[in-house]
Amino acid sequence: MKAFSYTKTPYLLEQIEKTEDLRRTLLLTPLSLKDSSFFRWKALVDRIHYSFLLKGTMRDKKTIEDLLQPHSLTHVTSIQKEMLRFKKTLDSVYYHWLVTNDAITLGTLQDVYNELYGEKFRIDDKELHYNLRYIQTNPDNPLIQAGLAYLIFLSHAEIGKEGALLSFIVPLMFLYKAGYDYRQFLVLEEYQLNKLLKNISSKDFNMDSSHTLLDLNERQKAILSSLDEPGSKISNKLIQKTYRISAITAARDLAKLSNLGYLFPIGKGRSTYYTKV
Repeated sequence: MKAFSYTKTPYLLEQIEKTEDLRRTLLLTPLSLKDSSFFRWKALVDRIHYSFLLKGTMRDKKTIEDLLQPHSLTHVTSIQKEMLRFKKTLDSVYYHWLVTNDAITLGTLQDVYNELYGEKFRIDDKELHYNLRYIQTNPDNPLIQAGLAYLIFLSHAEIGKEGALLSFIVPLMFLYKAGYDYRQFLVLEEYQLNKLLKNISSKDFNMDSSHTLLDLNERQKAILSSLDEPGSKISNKLIQKTYRISAITAARDLAKLSNLGYLFPIGKGRSTYYTKV
């Protein structure tokens, strides 16, 4: 079994403290609903862009933005399908792992892999099992835990070859477990908290390209309001009936609210329902 070790140098501890200060500042900075949606949207696009870039599949951000727009595509390529599954898996991980005492196990990783790639992949590795337990029983800062998880998975030959995208998702699971979601603005592949806070404070950002997407009409606002009660859910069929709109229009509303991070889809096909994040 491979052994790994690390040292918490004064420099590392200093950087962690700086990151914690940035996190606290970010959480306490007032933002409008529209501005929050803008930064979540940009972070989502960046997360997909950099993950596929590191995976070796180059895709520009505009292509990703177009793919995530709430419209029906007549033809979806294999790469686009992979990106959409990656986005759905990111949403699922956030929804299920934000602030939880559940342990991340080999079974957990297998479930995430199945969702990410739409196929079965048995993960049965004693070394990986040991390392997962070690990270989660070690009372280190979640930032260190996430970093260790990333390095371990990056160096894991089997997963690195068969599921590179999984290596980018697992560190997020460790951060989410401890409540480190950074308002969903963080992009691990592009460390930019300083830059982000400067943009927020100075209002030095341009949302023109996302203006139409970020604007919610009255019906979409009403859909969100109808889900204020914890545990409430809604479906395409119910939206059609309530607002007297077509199935396509209802699907576009739900896709838009999901892509902006307001709703989370559960289930498949016609049995899919949505709940508020």
